[in-house]
Amino acid sequence: MVIGIVFGLLTACFQALAYFFSRHFLMRHGSPARLLVASQLALGAISAVLLPLTTPPGAVGTAQIGPLLLCSLCFIAGQVFFFQALRRIEASRIASLLGLKVVLVPLFLYIFFDQMFNRGQILALVLAVLAALLMNYQGGRRFQWEGMGVCALALLGYAWSDIGVRLLVASIPVEGMLRAALIGTNLNNVFVALVLLPAVWWMRLKAGTIRDALPYALCWGGGVLCFFVCFGYLGAAFGNIVQAARGPVTLVLGIVLSRMGFSYLEAKVPAAVWLRRGAAALLMFGAILIYAFASR
Repeated sequence: MVIGIVFGLLTACFQALAYFFSRHFLMRHGSPARLLVASQLALGAISAVLLPLTTPPGAVGTAQIGPLLLCSLCFIAGQVFFFQALRRIEASRIASLLGLKVVLVPLFLYIFFDQMFNRGQILALVLAVLAALLMNYQGGRRFQWEGMGVCALALLGYAWSDIGVRLLVASIPVEGMLRAALIGTNLNNVFVALVLLPAVWWMRLKAGTIRDALPYALCWGGGVLCFFVCFGYLGAAFGNIVQAARGPVTLVLGIVLSRMGFSYLEAKVPAAVWLRRGAAALLMFGAILIYAFASR
């Protein structure tokens, strides 16, 4: 459990940084599709080199096809909608809104996989939902609805991709969860890159575009590896609770960047809004602790 939680927190840190790098790319190039394709091509090239070096004979076969398709195709769909949402929603808010996956994933596991949850785990899920809603509250009894539609579609894609991650790692017959996660990560990156490869000619991608996407790609790639390890140890439901820590991490980074004058990465907001978002971040952290103790 401790190893899984540590890698879940590392995932949160990598993804928080990736959100801001993606916003920087979008401000320069204005195309979520270009960022998705360019970053995944870079990750796919790296994983294509690592895959034969880290995969023992017989570790990959037909058993991985179904989980890989679920994991990778739903991830692509989630990424497309996520980048659309990021053009309308600040990174510090969308990071916590995506924390609503902590409800969707257990719901899907309960409906389709007959997984049960105790009262403490359900309480943690409720607190996580309240934290995400509080993070999105704008005052005056109104919510910021712009971008919520594409954000909801991103949530659906990510939720099913998370379930696919757990199934993929569990299907790889090697000793050591870290090695299985590394193989699963490489399989996912290579497959996604192959799916998106035809878009290079359609978008007329240049080397400079891929270079500008590299900071995001490296942060996201590091997060994906830690993500696979976390889910391998904790499962999709608990892994999502820990991963929701990206909300507080992104909040802190948002405050720092805003104070440093990087308003194009994170819009300036009144102190009261930051305090409200800080309370939401603490609520999310409490949900993580409750779920951890309830899972014991």
